[in-house]
Amino acid sequence: MTQFRWLEDVVRPLFVAALITCIASAWVGLANLSSAGPGAGYLTPLCFLVAVEAFISRRMIRTRLHRLDNAKKYRAAELFVLYFLVQIVNNLAAGRSNPLAGIPNADSGNILSFVLLLGCWGAATLTAGDLEDLDQPTQNYQGYIQPADSLTKRFFAGGLLLLFAAGLSRVEIATLVNLSNPSVPGLVLNVLVYFALGMVMLGQIQYSTLTRRWREQDARISAGLARRWVWLSAAFLAIVAAIAFVLPTGHTIGLLDLLAYGLSIIGFVLTLLLSVLIIAPLLWLLGLFGWNPGGEDEPLNAQPPALPQSSAGGGGDWFEIVRSLVFWGLLLLIFLYMARSYLRNRPDIARAIRDLGIVRLAGRLWLALRRRLRRYARAVATRLPHRPARRPGAGIGSSIGRLLRRPGEMSAREQVLYYYLDTIHRARDTGHPRRPNQTPREYGNALGSNMPEGRPDMDDLTDAFVEARYSPHPVETEDAGRARTHWQRLGDALKGLRRE
Repeated sequence: MTQFRWLEDVVRPLFVAALITCIASAWVGLANLSSAGPGAGYLTPLCFLVAVEAFISRRMIRTRLHRLDNAKKYRAAELFVLYFLVQIVNNLAAGRSNPLAGIPNADSGNILSFVLLLGCWGAATLTAGDLEDLDQPTQNYQGYIQPADSLTKRFFAGGLLLLFAAGLSRVEIATLVNLSNPSVPGLVLNVLVYFALGMVMLGQIQYSTLTRRWREQDARISAGLARRWVWLSAAFLAIVAAIAFVLPTGHTIGLLDLLAYGLSIIGFVLTLLLSVLIIAPLLWLLGLFGWNPGGEDEPLNAQPPALPQSSAGGGGDWFEIVRSLVFWGLLLLIFLYMARSYLRNRPDIARAIRDLGIVRLAGRLWLALRRRLRRYARAVATRLPHRPARRPGAGIGSSIGRLLRRPGEMSAREQVLYYYLDTIHRARDTGHPRRPNQTPREYGNALGSNMPEGRPDMDDLTDAFVEARYSPHPVETEDAGRARTHWQRLGDALKGLRRE
C-alpha cells in the first residue's frame, strides 16, 4: 500500500470518525444527564463505527457503483440496516436474551439514538466527498464552494455543537437559568481532542490544496516539503496544547484589574527609586545637622501593591496573574490579527480610518517617539565598544539584506524578484492588494483586469517571477532587462490607475 493510499484508506477515515465521535460523545453525555435510566454508553463507540462505515461506503460507491440508481439503492439499504442496528444494540445493552425482541420499536430512545447515528453517518459522508474533491480541478461556476472552505466551515460548526453540549453537560441547568455565572473547572477531554485532531486535519487539507495548485501551475515542489510540513504541524499542535493547559478554565482576573495592577507596580517602582535616590540621601544630610522629621527608614517602608483577585473572589497569586496575562494577551493578538486582515482586504476603509484626525495625531506622536528612541539608541551605541564587522553573507538576514540593495547591485535572479515585489507594493498603494490566498497568476489576472493596457506586461512579469522564484534554471541578464521593461511600463499604468 503506497503512502497516498495509506492516507486515504486509513488515516483520513480514522481522523474523521474520531472528530465525529467527540461531538457525539458530548451529546450522549448530555442525554445521560437528562434521563433517569442507565444511559446509552454504547452509542459513543457505535458512532465511531458508523462514521468509519460511511466513509468506506462513500469510496466504494465512487469506485464500484457507477450507476446512480445502484448508489441510491445502496444508501437506502444502509439507512435500513442502521435503523434496525440501533434497536438490536439497544436490546443487547438492556440484557435481553433475544436481541430481535420487540423489533421494530419506535420508542423515543430508539428514535433519538437513530437520529444521532444518522447525523454521524451524514457528516462522515459529506466530509468524505469533500476530501475526495480536494484533488480535483477547481470549478468556476456560480455558487461553487471550494472543498477546503466547506471542510473548514463544517469543522467549526461541529466545534460549536461540541462546545454547546459539553458546556451544558458540565453545568447544572438551574445554575444557568439563575445567571449566577458558574465556573467550569478543568479541561474537557473530548473538546481538547476534537480541536487538536481538527488542527492536524486542517493542516493536511491546506497542504493538499496547495500541492494541487502547484501541480496545476507546473511548479517544482521540494522533495522535503511534506516532511517539514508534518514536523511544523506537530510543533504547532504542541504549542496549542501547551497553551490550552496554561490558559485558565475558571474565572480569570479582569483586564482592567490587570491594567490597574500594572500601573500600581510602576508607581511603586518609581516611588521606591525616588525614596532611594533622592529622599533618603536628603534625610541623611538633614540628619547631619541634627534634624530628623521622622523615622530613619520611613521613606523606604513602602509596600508593594496587593495582588489582584479573580472575578470569583478568590485570592490572587502570581501563577493566576501569569495565566490571566497569557489569556488576555492571546485574545488581544487575535483581535488585532482579525482587524488587520479585514482592513488589508478593504483598503478604502483603511484609508478612511487613517484620515481621521485622532489617528493622524496618534501616528505623528508614534513617529516622534520612534525618532527620539532611535536618537537615544544611536547615542548609546556611540559610547559602546564596536564589535568586529561581520563578513559578507554571514547571518540569518543576509538574503534579506541583498534584496534591500539597489537593483543594479543584485544578481539577475534577485532583480526579477525585486521588480515583481515592487509592482505588488505599488498596486497595493493604489487600492489593489494581493490577498494571502492568491497565487501569483491569480493575482496577475485580477490586477490585469483593472488595467487592460498593462495586462501583457503583468502576465510576462508574473511568468518571469515564477521562473526565478521556483525554478533552478539560471536567470540571465537579458531576462532581468526584460523584467525591468515590464516593471517600468506597469509603473506608468499604475500611476494612471491611481489618478482614476
